[in-house]
Amino acid sequence: MIVSHKHKFIFIAIPKTATHAIRFALRKHLGPDDWEQVELFHQSRLPFSEFEHVNHGHITSLKVRQVINDEMWNSYFKFTFVRNPFDRFVSYAFYRHRSSEIFTKNKLGMMKLLFKNPTLNNDILFKPQWSFVSNEFDENLVDFIGRFENLQTDFDEVCKRIGLPQIKLESHNPTNHKNYKQYLDKELIDLISNYYKDDLEQFDYSL
Repeated sequence: MIVSHKHKFIFIAIPKTATHAIRFALRKHLGPDDWEQVELFHQSRLPFSEFEHVNHGHITSLKVRQVINDEMWNSYFKFTFVRNPFDRFVSYAFYRHRSSEIFTKNKLGMMKLLFKNPTLNNDILFKPQWSFVSNEFDENLVDFIGRFENLQTDFDEVCKRIGLPQIKLESHNPTNHKNYKQYLDKELIDLISNYYKDDLEQFDYSL
């Protein structure tokens, strides 16, 4: 999450959508009074008590809307990036089990088990992307939704809108795996499709 008063934008950082690449690109252009909520690589907090003990940088649009004033919310350019839910889930699974020998031996089985773990509903990295941009009425709150699949092109558009020069994105904290389709079977496809139903519908993604 970044709120820039200098360039008048709000960046909603959805996990596993190249957020660190975007943060690193934007950070060098931020003003001294701009805000960022982040834990990894560069720790900082938004200046609101509501986020004082939040140990990640993935604040939802709704929560930000509840703490900043109307003028700022209505006039700042609000953007985010999303990713194919199937690809994003595989990336998440590889990241979560990056040190697991069991996962290395049985990736498919372990990925299916993730959906049977009730504690994962509280895992910020596991949450559906739609929950980061929608309000209590299931309405979209952001002005621009870029795609991981068109990352550089869509980020160029963001830079144009906020008055920055084009910035070449660099990879930060990537998860290494093959094409996501190689790790799926029908059962896992159904599990992902059901859990991330809103993401598939709202962002017009398919397998």
